[in-house]
Amino acid sequence: RRHYTEIPEADKPRKYRGGLVVCRKGLWFNCAKFDIASLYPTIALAYRIHSRKDPLQIGLRYLKTYTMKRLELKQKARETGDRSAQTLQSGLKVLINSYYGYFGSEYNFNDIEAAERVTEIGRKILTCMIAAVEDMGLLVVEADTDGIIVACQDRDPEEIRREISNAIPPVFKVELEWQGKVVFVSEKKNYMVYEPNGDLASVKGGKWRGRDKPAFQTKAIPEFVKRWFTQGVEAALEYARKIWAEIRSGDGWRWVVCTRRVSVNDKSLQAKGFKAGEKATYAYKNYKRREIAKSPAEGYDCGYYAEQFSDLVKEVIAAIDPAQIEAWREMVEREARPLIFSVG
Repeated sequence: RRHYTEIPEADKPRKYRGGLVVCRKGLWFNCAKFDIASLYPTIALAYRIHSRKDPLQIGLRYLKTYTMKRLELKQKARETGDRSAQTLQSGLKVLINSYYGYFGSEYNFNDIEAAERVTEIGRKILTCMIAAVEDMGLLVVEADTDGIIVACQDRDPEEIRREISNAIPPVFKVELEWQGKVVFVSEKKNYMVYEPNGDLASVKGGKWRGRDKPAFQTKAIPEFVKRWFTQGVEAALEYARKIWAEIRSGDGWRWVVCTRRVSVNDKSLQAKGFKAGEKATYAYKNYKRREIAKSPAEGYDCGYYAEQFSDLVKEVIAAIDPAQIEAWREMVEREARPLIFSVG
């Protein structure tokens, strides 16, 4: 708007193919993550991708300036620990990535074809990175848009980084984000990263984190995975059994309660006295009838939550070692079996 006297009409948004996503479910050891710094901005700059409505390429000028500044601040933060530099580079990361995001938006200078070119090149680059790893006889356990997680086995991560770098154009800089971790991959875009001693380093995706989810999903499941590889299968299953039994007994409010902001369409929560826009802390007293409980004294739907937790445990086991699902099923059935008393 600052550089053009005539503002173009926005193209009608449409769906297009995005970034490449790969996942190999399971529990993986000695993993390292490699990614490309500012992939989409670098693609746009290297291949001069701009909106057809911006013939003067004003957007690319801004993009180049902010990308160079972001990389400068990122290096400063890494070398000196400067927290202000870290904050600024994080903000600039969002800003420069919005250059690509704007192409696919519904606003005046959008250009869906330009967005498609960016993601197409991104997929090709990520495919080359994956091929380089597989040519070394290693496995890519997770890949998403601009980065890959590799089960390194006994190979030096720096050697892997060099091989990846040699497989793509030199304008793209491959960085080793972390190494020596244990990774549990459950599905696309969802994984947990652990230190070798079991400490949880990070959780990616919305499956296993979020205040709007119950603790049996965001705390018990990560702990279950941790015990699986630090204490063994039997210890992990016994831990899960105790959580399941506590939920089923009615004493597991701490595991089932969740907090989320009430939307204008949340009639069941509003009927319970919550107002649209406020944060509601609750559990289902009766899930089928959508009855809400605000406190442990009101009780919760034991059967519903116990089944939900059991299903998540089975989902994790299926990803790590499907042969153990029967062991979990037997534990649950044995626990659920009613006691039989004899007289005389």
